[in-house]
Amino acid sequence: MGDAAILAAVILPAILLWPLPVAAPERLLGAPNGEMVTHLWRLWAVWRAGAVYGAQTEMILWPVGAEVTIVDPLHLPIFGLGLGLGGPALGAHLILWAGLTVAGLASLALARVTGASPAGQGLALALGVSCPGLLGVVSHGMTESLGAGWVVAQLAALLWHLQAPSWRRGLTFVVLLSATAHVGPYNAVWAAILDLAVALSRPRALHITAPVGLLGGLCCAPPLWFALHQASGQPGGASAPQIGGALRVGGGAEVFGFLSPNWATPEGMVFPAYLGVVALILAGIGAWRLGPRRAAPFVVGVITFVVISWGPWLLHDGEWVSIGAEKTPGPVLWLSQLVPPLGRLNRWHRAAAVACLLCAPLVAAAIRRPGVAAVAALVLLADARLGAGVGLQPASSPMPDAEALAVLDGPVMELPNDHSANLSGRVLGENLLAQTLHAQPSDAVLYPSPADPQTRLVEHTLTQAIHRADAGPTAQDRRAAASLAAAQGYRWLLVWPERLGVRETPGLTAALGPPAAAAPGLVIYRLPDPPSPAR
Repeated sequence: MGDAAILAAVILPAILLWPLPVAAPERLLGAPNGEMVTHLWRLWAVWRAGAVYGAQTEMILWPVGAEVTIVDPLHLPIFGLGLGLGGPALGAHLILWAGLTVAGLASLALARVTGASPAGQGLALALGVSCPGLLGVVSHGMTESLGAGWVVAQLAALLWHLQAPSWRRGLTFVVLLSATAHVGPYNAVWAAILDLAVALSRPRALHITAPVGLLGGLCCAPPLWFALHQASGQPGGASAPQIGGALRVGGGAEVFGFLSPNWATPEGMVFPAYLGVVALILAGIGAWRLGPRRAAPFVVGVITFVVISWGPWLLHDGEWVSIGAEKTPGPVLWLSQLVPPLGRLNRWHRAAAVACLLCAPLVAAAIRRPGVAAVAALVLLADARLGAGVGLQPASSPMPDAEALAVLDGPVMELPNDHSANLSGRVLGENLLAQTLHAQPSDAVLYPSPADPQTRLVEHTLTQAIHRADAGPTAQDRRAAASLAAAQGYRWLLVWPERLGVRETPGLTAALGPPAAAAPGLVIYRLPDPPSPAR
């Protein structure tokens, strides 16, 4: 793989998602109502704990703490690099950048291993870095959705190993398959489907595919075991509902989503299943040039993953496709009934990104002349980028004021401590994002959770002081509540006025004195020192 290809795979994502390289540390890319913050915070908490798959942390719900898990531990070192170089926002942006770069290189590798010309390989690289399903991650922020490139990379390695078996090629496949599982369990499922199809289509080569497949499967076991056995009610957890009756709209792509560009700039998250009209036209030309025998495996693969992306129930124009009074099931429903653990997956639209990248050998075969291929690549990039639905410039939100937060040097009580509700102009999980800057334990919650009764009483009293400065709790009650918070170990009160529906907090200032720090969207008070223990 040449230096020019690697350079292109690094530079193109930066251009497609500009201002990706320069947004941090001031801004975080992602829709304000998306999940970028929660995924960033999880990676930060696990990285801080020095763990791999999850950790018990006291950073939230202090002092009891909570269990935090991640399903994409391969992203930890990438996040850690960005965290060290420029802060948490850069860590998240590097993950986006790396996901698109890997997708571009994987598409190129798949095209090369199937005999594409140099010009065709360049087209395949353009297809990979501009995959709409991966570009959409900049909107919704689910970092484990970036694994499609790894899925295709391990497929290319398996085909490469089959061409001329060697321990080096076999080990490359094993490493890439393990990496695929460590970017998320969905990606392991996609890889298993592809690898089983390759193995079954070449029964005489089972002595080649079986050993590396078994070894790769063993390397995939740790993240899959952890994902299948976590007891939490979070998505994918052991107590999560099965697919049979609980799945709602959003799990699968629309039936014609693979053909439907989203030219508009949406208000919130997008989950693009678009493959690109230009990419599909080029794939059709390439399939014709390759002929049925060589093109069929990839055509079948693309169709299969488009169908998988529909999920268990067929959806069109935002409504269930129905026959009579019954929803029309998709093949995924029957697959999930055959393999029950698959019933815990609910983001089937992610398969569309794999379908897009599987077009690489077909797209690469469409054009052989370098000049024409370069023009086609530009048109392909434009179609995919504009049709991904993330707008001419990706949505972003300002990072909390790090200078104001720097005064915090101990446990923090927050009002409110739950930032999971949509608020115009504010990012979901804003207090969790702030914590990645101040790094102090707090009573913040990742999901709505029961709190200690005394803590709830303190929070209620102080919140009333904010809303009713001239009435409600007396100044003495406010000071008593603050003293109780201090006695519980809290040292600071971090107030988010806009989330409480106010602009100023005179009631707290009257009870606690002037704020220790303030910045747009937040006010920080020092709580009174706890009473000295009786001698």
